[in-house]
Amino acid sequence: MKDIFKQYQLRVIDYSLVFIFTICVCYPLLVHTAMIGAPDYEFHYLRTIGIVDALKDGQILPQLSPDAFYGFGYAFSEFYGPVPTYLALFLRLVLGNWILAFHFTCFLAVLFSALLFYSLVRKIAKSKKSESCFSGLFGTIIFLNSITILSDIYFQQLFGVLFASCGSILIFNGLYQIFYREQNYTTNSAKPLGQIISISLGAFLCITSHNITTIITIVVCLIFLSLHITKITIPILKQLGISAVFAVGLSAFFIFPLLENIKTGLYNVTNSVYKRNFFQNSNDAMNSYRRSLTDILHPPPIASIS
Repeated sequence: MKDIFKQYQLRVIDYSLVFIFTICVCYPLLVHTAMIGAPDYEFHYLRTIGIVDALKDGQILPQLSPDAFYGFGYAFSEFYGPVPTYLALFLRLVLGNWILAFHFTCFLAVLFSALLFYSLVRKIAKSKKSESCFSGLFGTIIFLNSITILSDIYFQQLFGVLFASCGSILIFNGLYQIFYREQNYTTNSAKPLGQIISISLGAFLCITSHNITTIITIVVCLIFLSLHITKITIPILKQLGISAVFAVGLSAFFIFPLLENIKTGLYNVTNSVYKRNFFQNSNDAMNSYRRSLTDILHPPPIASIS
């Protein structure tokens, strides 16, 4: 009993340290009442306002903003993962300020990803019989101070990418447990449940948060599975299949409208004419958001919007 209590106490201390590390990294977000300069901020604001307009329009599933672009309308939530925007809107209702809502949405995304990353690294280190707590904390510090995380926070405030990162970590947590933590799936039917939930929820969060991160995660998952193809058994295939079904079912409200828009060529990312003219033939478009490291780490504040 004492050993269990001691392990629980150490776990609380470790997670508290991860929380403190996250606060240190996100400190400017938590103390600024003005928007930290980010080229995607206006777009986040438009998407969130679009959900508000859709709800006012009586839509049970808010997808089409009827008043966007001078009344022409735009289906923001059919093109871009809406789940992080739902959280931003909820925080706006609680905090009463758009800037604080976006800042705390970003902070929560970083916090969740850090906690999940620590948990995964700790499991891997423990299986390797190394100092799991130290490895988890050290790995989390590197993760939080990576260029990707800092850029997503202070350059573009891409909380969609950060939430998709949470989903990716959950997916690989499930895959790791399937291939390395559990040895006998046939004698205990309760064991696969945690892996299925982890992969399903991770895939749902990834898909409904950021499209590009989802594509990258799928590619990495396929590489991971190809490297472990000799370990794949019928029970493992069943777990992966059930996880995929649940993931598609949970995110169907976003996946199928997106696929329909891609099929019709309305999604410019998949439109060959748009890509050729905007990306390939426009150096200004490709370089307009590049900044120096100083500008990224110390961006100028933008006027507050309440």
